Order: sequence, then C-alpha cells, then structure tokens
Amino acid sequence: MKNFILFTIILVFIWSSMANAQVNQNNDRKMAIYLTGEGVDENYQANLISVQQMRAVSGISSKISSDFEECLDYGVILFANAVLENSLTDLQKTSLQSFVEEGGTVVFPGLNEVDLNSFAGIQDAKSSNNRLSLSFKSSQIDKELRWIDEPYERDIKLGGSQFGGIFETFGYRVSDAEVFALFKDGRAGLVKVKRGAGYVYTFGFEWRNLIIRNLMDRDYQANRGYSNIFEATSDVIMLLVRGIYSNAIPHAVWLSPAPYDSKSVFIITHDVCSHTAHIFSNDFAQMEYDRGISATYNITTHQFIDDINGDNYSSHIAQMKLLLYKNHVIGSHSYGHFPDFGDGNIFPIGEDFKSLSDYHPHYSTEEGRTIGGTVKGEFGASKTLLEKDLNIDVNMHRSGHLVVNPVQYDVLNDMGFNYSSSYTSPDVLTGFPFYMLAGRSMNGAQLQIIEIPLTISDIFGKHGAPIDEFNWRDKADLWVDVTESYANNNAVTTILIHPNRKYKLDALVHILDEMSQDILPYELTQYAEFWKEKNTIEFSSSLQGTTLKIYANQAFFNNEAFSFVYDFPNNITEVELYNEDGVLQSFVEKEYYLGTQVLSQKSISDFKDSRPLLKLEGEILSQNYPNPAYTNTNIEYYVPQQGIVELQVRDMYGRVVKELVNGYQEAGNYKMNYDVGQLSG
Repeated sequence: MKNFILFTIILVFIWSSMANAQVNQNNDRKMAIYLTGEGVDENYQANLISVQQMRAVSGISSKISSDFEECLDYGVILFANAVLENSLTDLQKTSLQSFVEEGGTVVFPGLNEVDLNSFAGIQDAKSSNNRLSLSFKSSQIDKELRWIDEPYERDIKLGGSQFGGIFETFGYRVSDAEVFALFKDGRAGLVKVKRGAGYVYTFGFEWRNLIIRNLMDRDYQANRGYSNIFEATSDVIMLLVRGIYSNAIPHAVWLSPAPYDSKSVFIITHDVCSHTAHIFSNDFAQMEYDRGISATYNITTHQFIDDINGDNYSSHIAQMKLLLYKNHVIGSHSYGHFPDFGDGNIFPIGEDFKSLSDYHPHYSTEEGRTIGGTVKGEFGASKTLLEKDLNIDVNMHRSGHLVVNPVQYDVLNDMGFNYSSSYTSPDVLTGFPFYMLAGRSMNGAQLQIIEIPLTISDIFGKHGAPIDEFNWRDKADLWVDVTESYANNNAVTTILIHPNRKYKLDALVHILDEMSQDILPYELTQYAEFWKEKNTIEFSSSLQGTTLKIYANQAFFNNEAFSFVYDFPNNITEVELYNEDGVLQSFVEKEYYLGTQVLSQKSISDFKDSRPLLKLEGEILSQNYPNPAYTNTNIEYYVPQQGIVELQVRDMYGRVVKELVNGYQEAGNYKMNYDVGQLSG
C-alpha cells in the first residue's frame, strides 16, 4: 500500500511539472525579442519599453533576450535594435540565414548592413531625417495587413515639416522583396521576402521612434487631430507585428486585450468642475447605474474664491457620496482647475504638501496668471480633500483643461496615484493603456502610473462646432463611428463628458444604444488593473494534428476576464485549455472577427448578469420644490444608512447661510418645509 501511495505522488508531481514546463516551452510557436546594448546603448531603455508595449498590445507569447543563440530556438525573432554595420558577427549572420531557410521568421526594425541586403531582398538602404509619412498598400489577402484597414492606418504621419528634420528612417530599393509600405520619396518602408521555408520582414524605422516617442508625447506633431477622430499610428506598428506573427505561426494564439469575449471596452468618464456639473451628475449616474455601468467621476475641489471661480465643491459632498453609492469611482480633477497649470514656470514642483492651510493658490485676472500654485500643492490638496470628505482612497487623476505639467507624472507617482487619463488617443497616437516614464523621457524609468488616454469628448474645439441641444445626435453618431474604429483593433474608447447639460446625457445614451453590443462598458481603474495583470500572464500553445492545446500559468485563471484568441479556426477540430497543474479547463468559445476565434472563461452576457446592483430607495437629495421659491419650499432627502447628517443652505459661492440639520438620523426618507423668508436681509 505504501508503494502504491508513493507511486501516485510521484506521478502527480511529474504530470504537474510537465504541465508547468509546457507553459515555458513550445518556443517554436513563440516570438523571441533580441535586445542588446544594456549599459552601453543610450537608447536601451526606450527600445526595451517599446518592445514591452508591443508585446502587451499584440498579446503574443514572447521573451526578451540578449542571448542570440537562445533566440534561434523560437519561431519568430524580432530585433529590438536596428541592424547596422557590425551589429552581428559573421557567424550570427550565417545562423540567421539558416534559421529562416528552415522555416523561421525574422523582423528587422531598420537594416543598414550590406552583408544582409540580399538576405532581406533589398539592393541598398538610404538614411534620411526628412521622411514625414508612410503609406501601406491596401490588401485583402495579406494576413499581416488585416488590421490596417482605415485611411489613417494606411497613411501614417511621422512628423511635421516645420521641424526641418525628424528621426532617422531607412528607405530601401528592393531586389526581389515585396513592398508593403512606401515613403513619399519612393523608397520602401516595409518589405517582405521569402527565403527557403521562412520569411524576412524589414521596417524602415526603429520601434522607439513610432512607439515610446509617441506615447511620451515627444513626437514631431505626428498627429492630425486632438480628439474625436480615429488615429493610431503606434497601434498600426504593433498590430502589424501581430499580423507578421500570425502569418509565421499556424493557428497562432494571443492574449486578447479586451475582457471576456468582448471586442473592446468603452470607458465612461466625467469631469465635474462646476455647480451645474454636480447638479446634473446624479442624472448621469442614475442612467449608468440602471444599465449596470460604473463610470469614473473626476472632481475639481475648488473650495475657494478667486477671480475666475467660486467655491463649487463644498456644497456638493452629498451628491458625490451618492455617486459612490451608485457604484461609481471618484478621481481627482485638480484642486484649482487652473488654465495655466501646464506652464512649469507658473506651476513649479513646489514643496511637499503638508496641509490645506499652507496652500493658497488663486488666479489673478489682473496679472493674467495663477499666483502661488505648485504641482505638489494641486495634487496634494485635491487628494486630501476627497479622501477626507468621502472616506475613500483616491488614486486616479485627470488634469484640469487636459494640460500636462512637465513634472506631473513624477509627482503623481510619488504621491501614490496609479491611474491617469490626461492625454488624448490622437495626441499620443494609441488607443491602448501604457505606463508613463519618469520625466516623460523616452529613456526614463518606468513609473507605476498607467495612462489610459481619452478618445472622444464633448469638447470639439477647432475640430467642429460645439455640441448643443440641436446637433447632439450628429456628435453622438460621430462618437459611435470613432468607437467602432478603435474597437476593430481591440483598442479602448474612453469618453469624457462634462455632466452639465441634459442633451449630453441624451448623447451618451445614444452612443450606448448604437455602438456594437460586443463593446463592453468598463470602469477606467478596473480596466487599468486588468491591463496590469494581463502583462503577468505566461502561456504557450502546441498544434497536434487538428488539436490546438493552450497552456497558461495561474495568472490567467486568477481573473475570469482574461481570454485567448486563435487564428483561422476552420481547420481546428478541438481546442484544449490547461492550467499549470495540467488540469483541463472549461471555456466559452465563439466566432470573433477577421478570421479568428475567441476562448473566454466567461462571456459578456455572464459578466453583465453577475454585476452587483446596489438597492437604493431614492435620491440622497432631491430637487427642492417649488423652485424658485418666494415663501416656503419643500426639501426631501434620503439617508442610506444611520449616522450623522448635515444639511446646509449655501450661496452661489459655497458659503453656509443656514444649517438645517446637524445630528444623528436613522436610515430612511425625510421631508421638511423651509421658510425661505428666513434668508432675507
């Protein structure tokens, strides 16, 4: 009996170890990212962060390595650095050619090495700092280009002519390579050639110049708009890499960037920076609550009076608490909402924030600037007020006026913030979340701040007439179109609506009704956490005849929102999903898009059905009636749970003019009649 038990234990251990090994093996169906230059190359960090973002967006199982020999064990080798003269030894060049001849795929981000020209199917490479755009061919048959199907994807802007030169690009004259993209000077910017059983792809630029440069807003004005348009240059490059990978690996598997079996997520955010916005916010919150949606409400804590604003915060604590009761999230939208916050001279970093009594900024119309403002003061005061008044942790921030201070993200990081949404997707040329870097430097250290750029908003600026009660439907239809375009890349749409007009509520309802139902409304901080956890997942796949097997580590199964996508399912008869202990797992499978299939642990419908709903009996504070009132007015309010209740009448500047209730009350509905005449004089 003892021998039998011992044998069973050993058998389980061996099977578990084999399953664990499967997660970290099957390298022939993975991608190696060959990165060199640590401690030597000044752009090492920019190259590293760029390929990490590429890996996160594409969802490809990959390993970053500086060991060339190790990379030869993988199915695809993507170089993180441009290959220049003497970048590779003669032995490495020979090994690389053999790797491709035997069925491997190689991807170069820039090639200027004569010895490899014939291998890459080019005659020569010409370097230039004046190529400002790149155009991809339109194709219905090339798997690599299937995500490149929008006008602003087929033609991407690299920079503006006003700079007199941008970053270095490599333009190629081809020999036998197929041209996928051209610069305006007629030189090729992306070519593909078949060598033996494998392929070589050569891009005309380094990844950092079209990924991390854009994300840190260090581009040469490569964007063609600021908001309410679809523009995603960085995403084009990262999805091209996924396309190349899927062409190289039969029935390729990747992690979906969208939760469950959804196509994309739709994130609703509101910036509350006025009395009117606070008053209307409850209407928006109720609509969202009724639909089972959690939104993010970013609150300006302007509790003082200056030349451009009064106290539009102090009298609205009850409304903000109601937002929390309705399952919404509250973030910071700055303390003073100053228009010149982005000026580092007017808003220096300042001293560490200590207390509200020590920070007294104000805007002076006489001087035309803010006096006494600091970055640490703005974030510290806002965070302190919201946490004290609402008894919550505040870790989300959006800048007032969407202006970014030079030291903003470093200070947010030091103060414990985790999430931000101050840039727009067209401005940073991506629809996906990304980590900010210290000093917004391309080679800065990675911060803990995840930026989720906003995509569409009720501010149209120079890109169209303002939204109003007559054109809101047209504006909402535009939002739907932009949302669908981003969703076709699995990218996020984040909407900003200031909740201060009824027609804006109608516009939001319209987009929720009209957008594809496989686009999932999701709360911003929740999606940021999804994104962060997704990057810890390790997996592999194997193809055994017509059976596709997928092996994932525990990080995948820790969150039921994670899912896999696999390519061209028609020839697959069975799919098996295993955890790291070798246990077969159940999943939901459905047809996806662009010739793919999605395997999810839970469907959208299951997720929607399982969302907890808070049962409220009424509003915390209803509109008083009659209003306006000349003698008496009725005030009704709701106390969700027993405790101390304060009910005050304040003037337009937020000053208390009458205290109506201040004491303990049981949970329930209350009504009182107030003599307005008491306020006269």
